[in-house]
Amino acid sequence: MSKISNTQRRRKNKKFDQFRRKLRESQKNVKNAPRIGKPLKSIKHKKLKSVDPFYHGERKDMLFVGKDQKPTSLEQEIPRKALEVLELMKQTEQVKKGRMRQKQKNKNKNKLKNSGICEENKHKQIPNVPQLEVEEPKSNMYVQRPGESDKRFLHRLNEESKKAMLMAKLADKWDAEVVETEDGEYKLKKEKKPSEKKRRREALKKEKKMQKKEEKLIDGYQDFKTFEDRVEFGEIVHAPPSLSALPRKANREEGGRKPGSKSLILKDILISNKVNNDNQKSSGSRKVGQTLKRKLMSPAQQVILDSERERVIDVYRKIRDAKQKKIN
Repeated sequence: MSKISNTQRRRKNKKFDQFRRKLRESQKNVKNAPRIGKPLKSIKHKKLKSVDPFYHGERKDMLFVGKDQKPTSLEQEIPRKALEVLELMKQTEQVKKGRMRQKQKNKNKNKLKNSGICEENKHKQIPNVPQLEVEEPKSNMYVQRPGESDKRFLHRLNEESKKAMLMAKLADKWDAEVVETEDGEYKLKKEKKPSEKKRRREALKKEKKMQKKEEKLIDGYQDFKTFEDRVEFGEIVHAPPSLSALPRKANREEGGRKPGSKSLILKDILISNKVNNDNQKSSGSRKVGQTLKRKLMSPAQQVILDSERERVIDVYRKIRDAKQKKIN
């Protein structure tokens, strides 16, 4: 940074003082300048004065809005606290009556015991004494409570929904159940580890299940051995085994029908077609231009066919030799 001399500093201060003076003068001139145009009327100019001195109009009614005035209807609901007190008084009276009855029954019972008559009424049970019913908190928090205003109900709903959303987000993030503490904080619910006794029981159950499975497998393997057929070396079988057992609902005297022994229309048609095919093969009848296999020919036809084949082969060899001579 270059240093400024005293003369330069004085010049700058003079210029700044001149600028401030001009500014003040211009502000004074603006204040003292005459106003152009008509001034706007305030709200006071628009007031209407009432001619009747006793007329107040709606202004007086507006003063009493929200104040404690006489009720529009004389019907009033009983307060919630008063109803709760009445219910508690009724319950205490019931308890007192029940205790007095129980005392009287105990006295009568003792008298009967002393006389020896109480053995007959042993099977009879003494009626239970009514107890104070404690109101449990409602599980459903999203219902308007008695005596709760709409504003409070909506506020409570909003708070509960925020809590539920936050707990759901935490549960998704940490993949665990979230619990709210008394201080209003959220903590992950710890998974209870099973006790040693429980572990031992589960281990014993698993062992028993495994033993049962092994026993079933062994039993099944042993049962399957009865269906095995041991074939000795060099043994020959010419036909499949014939079934000696009769089918269901078959009479032993008649012999019973075996499967496949029933005469059906389709079976008869198939047999007749097979017979016709065999006859056609044996007859040797064939169409014009159809070739015939060597094994189906007669001996004379076979000799003619062999001589013709040899002649064709000789002709082919002669043609091949002539072509090779021309090339050479």
